[in-house]
Amino acid sequence: MKYIAIIVGIAVAAPFCNSFTVSLTSSLTYPRLSTSLNALPDGEPSENCGHVFVLHCGADGIATDGVLINNGDQDSNVVKVVDDSSKIQRYEAGKSNDAMSVFKSFLDTGAEHFQGEKSTFRRGKPLLSFDPTSFFGPDVDSDSEKKMSVFQEMIPYAYSIADNFGVDVAICIPEEETFSSVEALRNDLCPFSGGSFWMLSESQKA
Repeated sequence: MKYIAIIVGIAVAAPFCNSFTVSLTSSLTYPRLSTSLNALPDGEPSENCGHVFVLHCGADGIATDGVLINNGDQDSNVVKVVDDSSKIQRYEAGKSNDAMSVFKSFLDTGAEHFQGEKSTFRRGKPLLSFDPTSFFGPDVDSDSEKKMSVFQEMIPYAYSIADNFGVDVAICIPEEETFSSVEALRNDLCPFSGGSFWMLSESQKA
């Protein structure tokens, strides 16, 4: 059952990323935190719920409707909207030791912008993409436990955005070891009773 789900995940994610790999086990350990569902979906996805993807690639250059790019600023939580008349709506921010504030600002702003809109790339839903590892300030980037704590907060928030606004979210992780850990977190912290592959029927999961 586990291997079938992984294969389906590859099929769903493949159009977004030219090169990515899937690891069956996580090589990093991370602290387990209790996750309250009070601020999240109530166990069942909404009718228009989007998907949360974890991709082994960078965020820039994939077929996404909105993308968060590192603009080289240091210790900045400000997310700027770039108006360059491109097919892709670009948002910019810099590295921050409070990276979660950056991610929330991007997801909130992007989700509100694309809610109810059609995807530029004719996807089922608009896609918001970002590489969280490119925004970690030095205090976080040098501490694996701090990074995993950020991911543990970020994954449920991404599910909440996908459920409330009907958009897809792609968390892009270029580094293989971190990708494996975040992929495991996505499954562990999914708030839906059907798991991270809730969109599949029971026969498809069998």
